[in-house]
Amino acid sequence: MVELAREALHTSVTDPVAASMNFLNEVAGRFPDAMSLAAGRPFDGFYEVEDVERYLNVYIGHLRSRGFSEAQVRQSLLQYGRTNGQLGTLIARMLEIDENIVVPAESIMVTSGCQEAMLIVLRGLCAGPDDVVLAAEPCYVGFTGAARVLGITVVPVPETPEDSGRRRWPRWPGRCGPAVADRARCTSCRTSPTRPGSR
Repeated sequence: MVELAREALHTSVTDPVAASMNFLNEVAGRFPDAMSLAAGRPFDGFYEVEDVERYLNVYIGHLRSRGFSEAQVRQSLLQYGRTNGQLGTLIARMLEIDENIVVPAESIMVTSGCQEAMLIVLRGLCAGPDDVVLAAEPCYVGFTGAARVLGITVVPVPETPEDSGRRRWPRWPGRCGPAVADRARCTSCRTSPTRPGSR
């Protein structure tokens, strides 16, 4: 048997920030009556077990309405599909109708959750060792954890109640300090759209 020393592994293995999402979800499971906003968990009351079958049947009906054979429907549900997911067309239509945002269906990627999405985005945007990310403080702990897994520096930017919408951007550079000034480039910014005064 090969023994691995934790000190020899990547810092994300032992970093408490990287493991904090597990802790938050475990606490929510232990105290189901408590309302925690920390982990960003959806409200359980919005879901019913019966909804799974209902939504699945709606999607199957959608596939059949597009002319899919039964073999194609079965393959769509039970086999590997596009790497980006199979719902791009439906999501693109929803974005255009609900948000007036026009996006090519092939440009949409469906992930298994926010953590996976953040890892992909961070890895794609932060290509060099000197790339940093600005994040509104306080920041979603899952974002910080994802950045640490990839070895990306997150520079916290304090926000005030006056920081709303586009008014925040001119104020941010002055709050970043030497951590950004000494770096090659800032590749992205993460804001908190659920906080009052944020977009």
